[in-house]
Amino acid sequence: MNMSPATIRGILSIIIVTGCFLVCSALVILPMISGLQNAKEFVVAAKEFGAIFTGLIGTIIGYYFGQSTSPEA
Repeated sequence: MNMSPATIRGILSIIIVTGCFLVCSALVILPMISGLQNAKEFVVAAKEFGAIFTGLIGTIIGYYFGQSTSPEA
C-alpha cells in the first residue's frame, strides 16, 4: 500500500479531531448518564481538555480548509 504524505496527514488529522471530539463528548455526557452527584468535576475536565486541544484542532482545520485547490495564475 503506497500512500502519499498528504493522505497520511489527512488520515492523522481526522483521527485527532475525531478522538478529541469523542473525549470531550464523553466527559460531558458521562455524568448525565450515570447520574453522578458531583458532575462539576467532569465539566471542569471537559473545559480543560477542550482548552488544551482547541488550538491543535483549529490549526488542523485551518490548514486543510485554507488550502486552494486551483493553481495560481
